[in-house]
Amino acid sequence: MGFLHGLLLALSLVLNLVFVCNGGRTSTFVRKVEKTIDMPLDSDVFDVPSGYNAPQQVFFYLPLLSLLLFTNFVLNAFKNDVV
Repeated sequence: MGFLHGLLLALSLVLNLVFVCNGGRTSTFVRKVEKTIDMPLDSDVFDVPSGYNAPQQVFFYLPLLSLLLFTNFVLNAFKNDVV
């Protein structure tokens, strides 16, 4: 019976994302059709800052950590028949 509950929970979450969650329009901005000038990739704003650079490491680490924690939660829920 635990597998069925887990399957129903997963299905309800997916259906919730598809039908209930709607980002909608957040502004009236519309990009111009004509060609725009892009910022060159060798611009100084893309340089790596000097010294200890924690934000770049956190950017990669947080999604990976959340994926691992969610997977661990789901596996424990099925193992303990909590769902």
